[in-house]
Amino acid sequence: MTDPATPPALVCLSLRLLPVLFSVLIKTSILLALAFILQGIMKNASARLRHVLWLSSIGGCLLVLALSLCGPLFQLAPRSAEAAGTMSALSSALVPSPGSFAVRRDLPHIAAVVWRQTTNSGIWPSLWPPLVLFLLMAGVLWGWLRMLWGRVRLARSRRREKNNHAREYDRIIRELSRVVGIRREVRVMECASATTSLTRGVLHPVIVLPTAMRTWSAVSMRSVLLHELCHIKRGDSFSVGIAYWICSLLWFVPPIWPAYSRLYVEEEKACDAAVIGSGVRRHFYAACILDAAQLCRQPALLAGLGFSGGRKKALKDRIQAIVRGGRNMKKGVIFFWVSVLLLAAAVGLSAAGTEGKGKVLMVLRDGDSQVADFMLSQEAAVMKMTLENAGYLVVVATVNGEPAQGSSMSLKADMKMANVQVADYRGLILPCMAAGESPIPAESVAIVKKAMAMKKPIAAQNSAVLILSQAGATRGKRFALEADLAPAVKDGTYGGIGVVQDGNLVTSGTCPFMAQQLGKPDSTPELMQKLIALMN
Repeated sequence: MTDPATPPALVCLSLRLLPVLFSVLIKTSILLALAFILQGIMKNASARLRHVLWLSSIGGCLLVLALSLCGPLFQLAPRSAEAAGTMSALSSALVPSPGSFAVRRDLPHIAAVVWRQTTNSGIWPSLWPPLVLFLLMAGVLWGWLRMLWGRVRLARSRRREKNNHAREYDRIIRELSRVVGIRREVRVMECASATTSLTRGVLHPVIVLPTAMRTWSAVSMRSVLLHELCHIKRGDSFSVGIAYWICSLLWFVPPIWPAYSRLYVEEEKACDAAVIGSGVRRHFYAACILDAAQLCRQPALLAGLGFSGGRKKALKDRIQAIVRGGRNMKKGVIFFWVSVLLLAAAVGLSAAGTEGKGKVLMVLRDGDSQVADFMLSQEAAVMKMTLENAGYLVVVATVNGEPAQGSSMSLKADMKMANVQVADYRGLILPCMAAGESPIPAESVAIVKKAMAMKKPIAAQNSAVLILSQAGATRGKRFALEADLAPAVKDGTYGGIGVVQDGNLVTSGTCPFMAQQLGKPDSTPELMQKLIALMN
């Protein structure tokens, strides 16, 4: 029979992924908010530099996602207890729990609590986590399919059009390519279904022109082709495609599509500036842009790259930039490098965890047990969550370094008991599972002896008190223990089944399983609070 606290594998995966995605939402929102602030600071910079700003910001969001899935890459050690509290609280919101990401049936500490509190009855508790994950993945798939469909439509249009007039553009394209500095062959095609000029392809670029543009003057057509060749020179077809892919992947982040809009606009403005720099008069070119806008209904949908910004506002922004002309480039470059440093710091911090108030060692037995699933979720996970919420990093040690396992759940071990350096930890915690079946591991007894010698705070629950007894930690001390096991401890004073503190030793005789059997309150939360008070 499956324990009700044991969720299906799909639910485990969902509960493991959703906290990570939530942290990604927070971190990328902060990163993009910083980019919007820098956009305002860099208003006197060139469009080319602002385009790099938005391209690096969107690329940084992908890096944040990758780093969040991998977990913190390094630790930040605060210099004071006050800073530790602040940084650990911030880290708990921005950084996933320590440990590598893996598809396992053991739950993160917070997910175990969520699952335990929601699995009372009914199908909904086992349905909502996969449903939320499915909706997120459906949004990603919709964005990618929309892009793919746009590319398919463009390919079909290219095959359908006869392109009888394509050769008329060959001479001017070769001439303008030399001006821009493009050595690759660039083809031009006319498309009746196109409503704006656009460029597609990286290795074999193609400029698509609306058939309606044939009525334009040679000078206007030259300006349009020069603008599109600037896109090819800059590699915008590739960069915008990657940016759209990233934005579709992170569609649940509110600022991501406004950021894509700014990228799109700055890309266009950068090419406009290049056209003006080639000698085209500003007001004439602005008129060409307005004429092109009259043809345009949905600028980039044919290529599958939906422009999410307001088209009228973007058009006004471009016209103003064309007419206004250049700005103070020296100041713009300074602000650009400042923005690069700030964005690098933001991405770096997103990969960092915090050591908080220190590390606490949790000793567990590896191997199966009849009640292990229940105790893993109700005791070990609750202890780990309580300590980590208080700013401590919990390190789990077992005899062989193998996970503490039940029939269908497990808790990952960080190391073998033999490799533990007790001096590295602020305290020691022995759940009831630390004792398990007889005999008690000699390694756990040795750890307790070292902790005693260093006067480390020690917390033990129910049968784990027997480990303390073998290590001599209960000699002359009051202790709590299950009544049936109390006679096994000969060298201390029995204090009942409630939480008992004597010096740096805190014990409890009511673990979750005993609380269920006796109908008594579970002493696990109180035991943890006593240990935290001792370590603080």
